[in-house]
Amino acid sequence: MKKSKNNEKTILYAAITVLVVIIILSAIKIPYTDITSYTEKTPTTETKNIPVKEKYQTEDCYEQNTTYSLEWGNIERECLKQECIKTSQICLAMNEFGNCVKSSEICESYKCQEYKLNCRLEIINEDTEQTELRLDAYVINKNKAKTFIKKVETNLSTNMPQIILWQYNHSYDNVYNCWYTNLTVQNITKCDQITKIKTIYKQQNITTINEIEKIIQTKSYKSILNYILG
Repeated sequence: MKKSKNNEKTILYAAITVLVVIIILSAIKIPYTDITSYTEKTPTTETKNIPVKEKYQTEDCYEQNTTYSLEWGNIERECLKQECIKTSQICLAMNEFGNCVKSSEICESYKCQEYKLNCRLEIINEDTEQTELRLDAYVINKNKAKTFIKKVETNLSTNMPQIILWQYNHSYDNVYNCWYTNLTVQNITKCDQITKIKTIYKQQNITTINEIEKIIQTKSYKSILNYILG
């Protein structure tokens, strides 16, 4: 019985000792640095060149053959020199017996010895734009021999007949006809209005939100007991 009471006292003293130690350890505080991190959102504005699609009107130009019509006009031969090939006598006065006492010779038939050939070429520009024409004007005889007359360069207005003329004198025994070579009609340029898209760059302010991690250090106190307990 006495031994049991001694054990109880021992346990009581041990408990009291532990309690006192705990109180002391709780009362003694030591300083420490507390580190806390947090995220801060910071706006940043910068100017950038932004590509932008933009429509615009322009001309799409191209060449095409000119539409025209060409034909010979009235080709005339004008006699420049003629010769009498047949003559006859006519009575100008008669006596009382009916005899011709005065006469004169007249020509009954003529033959042209020299002609002037008048060439006429008619051209009509059937298109909507003015253009230019070039050609070499010739005459050609029955033996296909060509004689150059002149170079022709002229403007062709729209839907207006353009008359090209040239002449040549020739004898009756060497007949010529009108001829031309190297005909060129300049192409016309036509333009259509079209819509295109181009990329342009415009300045624009752009704001972005940046997340920055920051740290706060604070000085705190912690008991020795808390250190021990973790």
